[in-house]
Amino acid sequence: FGKIPKPQINLETKPALIALQVFMAGLLIPVLEETFFRGYVLGMFRRVKLKHYVILSGVLFGLFHLQIHVVFGTIFAGIVWGYFVKYSGSLVSGMIGHILFNSITVALMHYKARLKSVMNGDTVKSMQTQGLVIYFGVVVLAGLIIYFVLKTMKKDYDKLDETHEIKTWQADAIEKREAEKEDKAKTLYELSLADKYRAWSPTGIFVVLVIIGSVLIFMK
Repeated sequence: FGKIPKPQINLETKPALIALQVFMAGLLIPVLEETFFRGYVLGMFRRVKLKHYVILSGVLFGLFHLQIHVVFGTIFAGIVWGYFVKYSGSLVSGMIGHILFNSITVALMHYKARLKSVMNGDTVKSMQTQGLVIYFGVVVLAGLIIYFVLKTMKKDYDKLDETHEIKTWQADAIEKREAEKEDKAKTLYELSLADKYRAWSPTGIFVVLVIIGSVLIFMK
């Protein structure tokens, strides 16, 4: 909007603080964010069977970064890392992507600040122009790599999902057959009992009549 955006972090200048900043922004924060957004939030959306739960978790991740100039980029990154986690079945894949992205970003920010401190204005502008061209080239290349990696992961994921469905169907079929066998055996048992009752009923009636007749004769 015509304004220079404020950076998400203020760069440190002392070596010890730079190392701490790289550790915090490049390692600790990605692990915590992935644990919450791709672990808890994405997992919760999946459990309640929300449609497009990966995209929803990515949108929430982007909105968590309040600055408007980074929201859309973080939404995209959150969705990509979400699909990494979904297709791999592990948070580690999302954490690796997040750690690489944050670490490289912080390193480039420090590199850019160092260039500004040692070069004049014209040189910095020239470097920025070249950097912009390289940036778009890297984005396109990274996008293609991410696309093909996710495509391959999705293919494997679909195969596993299909295998799981087949196994589930087979398990259900086996369970159904066992239940049918059990019902059939129970029915046959009940029928056999009924047959036994029918077979023994004349004898039972005869015995009862004999007992009654004997009692009557005794009483007489």
